[in-house]
Amino acid sequence: MADYQDKASIGKGGFAEVLSCERTPDGAIFAKKVLFTTASAQMVERFQQEVRILAKLDHPNIVKVFDSQLDTTPYWYVMPLYQASLRDELPRVIGNDARTQKLFGAILDAVEYAHREGVIHRDLKPQNVMMNGDDDLVVTDFGIGRILDAEGDRFTFTGQRMGSSWYASPEQMSDAKHVDHRSDIYNLGRMLYELFTERLNSAVQNLSRLPPNIAPIVERCTQQLPGDRFESVTELKDAWRAANEVTSADSGIGEAKRLVTELVVTPQLHAKAERLLQLLTQNVQNDDLLRDALMQVPPASVSLMLSIDAEGLRKLVRQFVGHVLTHSWGASYLDKLGARCGNLYVSVHDPSIRAELLYCNLIIGVKSKRYGVLEALAQLLQSARDPFEVKAIQDRLKNVDQTVRLEAGRWLDLGELDPKLAALFRS
Repeated sequence: MADYQDKASIGKGGFAEVLSCERTPDGAIFAKKVLFTTASAQMVERFQQEVRILAKLDHPNIVKVFDSQLDTTPYWYVMPLYQASLRDELPRVIGNDARTQKLFGAILDAVEYAHREGVIHRDLKPQNVMMNGDDDLVVTDFGIGRILDAEGDRFTFTGQRMGSSWYASPEQMSDAKHVDHRSDIYNLGRMLYELFTERLNSAVQNLSRLPPNIAPIVERCTQQLPGDRFESVTELKDAWRAANEVTSADSGIGEAKRLVTELVVTPQLHAKAERLLQLLTQNVQNDDLLRDALMQVPPASVSLMLSIDAEGLRKLVRQFVGHVLTHSWGASYLDKLGARCGNLYVSVHDPSIRAELLYCNLIIGVKSKRYGVLEALAQLLQSARDPFEVKAIQDRLKNVDQTVRLEAGRWLDLGELDPKLAALFRS
């Protein structure tokens, strides 16, 4: 087990403290959540439940557990270090529609995924959303969450209210043992109300303070009876997306998302591929939009974009690769990224783009130890025979750190590669 040296206290809660810590010997900085030694047996169980839930979840917008100690005291787990919570950032988000769209959209993605995995949070609030920026945001603190598909993992202590009062649903306050996913939807509605008004200091809502396209969403999320709310976060996301198509008319973000959906169904729509390429170029700084588009649009549609504006697509692919390689992702999402790069490589016949996709898989495979990605990389490199493509790959990979290239070389049959490429992976 790695050694983590505590550095400074970041904050304290009712039964745990969060510290910054340094991992030896590499010096990486993390956050460590440590359970107080005075915690009751119930609190220990709740802490262990949190780690079990987070180990089950793998999503870029849900906090990751890198290491933990649960068999001896003090109990702790290690996670990425974040600079602020959404609550800290609220004064700069309230009234900023573009930021609200991005941040709340990421929260919806995280909760939708958790629900699909059979997990409800039960304490969604801005304090439990941590961020290093608008493009690096995670939902945290699943300590009172419930795993719905494992009866043995369900627990709520008799008489205990779960959730924070200004965000909690009526059923959380009266019968927390039996809440379901619609309680999270209530929490989300209260958070959305706050993002358009001010920090919550009351359970009272004045929907007239909200934009007319947002008020119906908050109203439905926060109905007193669970059956009157959105049935799922997916349904809530659809309403949120439709509302933002009105507010995002100038940037075209709503239109771009709609085009992605249409191209998934019908990949060979030339005019729609052209329009999506135009919108992605206009919003090139919106990394989440670009990542979602290139992860979802069929390779045939990307090939159409190449025929429309090759240089424009090359810039977008470079932006995409730069984004995914500078953020932390879960293991399964890294595998998806690797598979996606491989699929695009096969379908998009452009030496520069192909070289960029191979570079992406090389870095993911070696630095994140995703050996399936490295095996796929080996197959793709063996297929590279065109002189222009070999030259593009050679130029793109020659500046990669030699230790990374040598590590990748262990997974390659160098005799099957073009000699110029094989030379990149030899000592």
